[in-house]
Amino acid sequence: MEPPRALSALAAQPPSSTAGKAARSARSCSSASVTAAKPGPEKSAGTVLLARGRNRTRKDFDSQEATGERKLLAKNPENARALQVISLIRQDKGDLVGAERVLRHILAKDPLDANALNSLGYMFADRGERLDEAVSLLERALKIEPGNPSYLDSLGWAYFQQGRFDLADEPLTTAAAQLLQPLQALDAALQSLIQ
Repeated sequence: MEPPRALSALAAQPPSSTAGKAARSARSCSSASVTAAKPGPEKSAGTVLLARGRNRTRKDFDSQEATGERKLLAKNPENARALQVISLIRQDKGDLVGAERVLRHILAKDPLDANALNSLGYMFADRGERLDEAVSLLERALKIEPGNPSYLDSLGWAYFQQGRFDLADEPLTTAAAQLLQPLQALDAALQSLIQ
């Protein structure tokens, strides 16, 4: 199969140039995908190259992300904060099982880690899953750090997700008031400067 002219032109570019990198990325695709993605009236060679480049970039990003996660774990295998960052990365990637596994690992080492309790409880509440367990986790977090506005907010959200609106109101209202206090103080300070 003859490569499209646009691909041939890219291939002639220096390997270190953006165009050269695009050509290498396009060449790395199998001939089957080249045939399947053959430009036609509805596709231009540029569109095909962009789609291939995006797929390649996503794979490169995932690989770099996994390498970073491994390095973080190698340097801090039992550091709860590092593990929570990894849990958040996994949540963002949609790996909820992996995120839960990391948070449960933290809690196995330290059952009184209020931040891990809150993170796991909120993860469940936010998705409307295992809401009874979410409430239990969040109540445990609040026993460790009573009045923490982030934990109150999470508990209120879990109650809300359960449809227990009467119970959701107090923690959500309290959390909102506490979280707004610094902003109100800043607003008052700024108003006094303006007057």
